Amino acid sequence: MTAPWDGSTAAMGDSIVFYNIDALREFVLLVNNNFFTMPDDTNFEIVTLNTNSDNTVMPIEMVVKPLDRKDKSTIFYLEQGQLGPLGADNATVKTWLRTVMSFTLGFGFTVRYPLNASVGAQCTDWNFIQSYEFRDRGTISVKMEIQRKACIDNLILHSKEDAAFWINVVAFLLSVTSLVLIATQARQT
Repeated sequence: MTAPWDGSTAAMGDSIVFYNIDALREFVLLVNNNFFTMPDDTNFEIVTLNTNSDNTVMPIEMVVKPLDRKDKSTIFYLEQGQLGPLGADNATVKTWLRTVMSFTLGFGFTVRYPLNASVGAQCTDWNFIQSYEFRDRGTISVKMEIQRKACIDNLILHSKEDAAFWINVVAFLLSVTSLVLIATQARQT
């Protein structure tokens, strides 16, 4: 990515501000490449990209909100190395940007931790939404929203300690149920 001090980008609080098309394009391409090359053998954990029902990697979803509120949003699906409308020449991108209020890039992946790791969940789903805003014409600001949640398959027992815990929970519930039934029976007699 272009260095922030070269005049093409700047950090502003919790966002990044872009001042030219090349810096914006370079950043979106960097995000795209980082996302699609994330699962590799150098990671500490097992990282898998989200997949569709046909087991293909879900592309990055680019949702473009038009400046004219009467028009509908447009969705582009970006595969590795693709930039959607930002992939055109500078003149075309500049014309396109003048019709856009904002766009978002949405993507996600799953991280599986080793069974003996001291984390709250052995599997975490991560979803990211980058919002590119054009409110201040002449600049584009980017903010990131991150959502993290435990995977649904975390309900599966992963260790002997998990099994012992759930056995104790079941035993407790059965004993409470038994006491309630005994008390109900005693009242009836």
